Order: sequence, then C-alpha cells, then structure tokens
Amino acid sequence: MLESAELPVKLVNPYAFSTKGEMVAACRDRVMLEELASDTNSCGRYARNAYRHCGRCVPCLVRRAAFVAAAVPDPTPGYVYDDLSIEDNRHALFDDVRSVGMAFLSAEVDASWARAATTDLGLDRERYFDTVNRGMRELGQLLRRFGLL
Repeated sequence: MLESAELPVKLVNPYAFSTKGEMVAACRDRVMLEELASDTNSCGRYARNAYRHCGRCVPCLVRRAAFVAAAVPDPTPGYVYDDLSIEDNRHALFDDVRSVGMAFLSAEVDASWARAATTDLGLDRERYFDTVNRGMRELGQLLRRFGLL
C-alpha cells in the first residue's frame, strides 16, 4: 500500500520475532506495564461480554499465556471464564481452549503445520517458524497450569 502511494517509508517491527510472553518479560517499566496492561483489550468477544475479557478465546489465551510465561501477575480485571479447568454447562463451549490444546499436542508430535503456515512469510521463514513454536510453548504452559495437558 505504501509503495502504491509512492511513499518512501519503510516499516520496521522490532517485535516481529518475539512472542507476547517475551515482550512482557522484556518490558523495562514493570510499574507502567501493570498500570496500563489492565486497560488494554485482547479479547475477541469483548463486546459480547459487557466489555470484559472472556478468558477463553484464542486472543485471551495468548494474553494469559504471555503473563504466565513472563512470570508477571496478570493485571486483567477479572476474566468472565477465569478457571479454564471447570467442566459444567456454563463452561461447556470451550472450543478455543480445546482447539489450542489440540494444536499444542499436534505441534509436539509434528511441527510441519507451523512450517506450512510460515511458507509465505519471505526470507525470515525459519525465524517466524521458531516464533510460532515458542508461542505454542507459552500456550502449553498456560494449559498445563489449569491441568488441561
């Protein structure tokens, strides 16, 4: 888009090869992180849940896994579904949680899916592949914390 607009701009993302957990761990201002992270939104169902994080959609799982991986207390003000290990009617539709667990277990056995998912990412394909794998390990750490793996 920038090229077609003939704008001489080069975008650089210093976090392109970092997981969310790695970014949280590397944050130099923990006080600011704790103050501001609670005001950020990751949830894919935020509006559906009265503007609260659901805690179980993939973006929420990545958010939660980031804090676990970084060993930083999660400042999110109460997930709608806080305990991912509960099995009752209210918690029956944890499709994203189950899907992430299945993806994690599949990646442990055969990581070719991640390699296939990173084929169109250009010259840094191996670095993207490695980032995906590290992110999956963060998710696995979260699911283990709830006894789901």
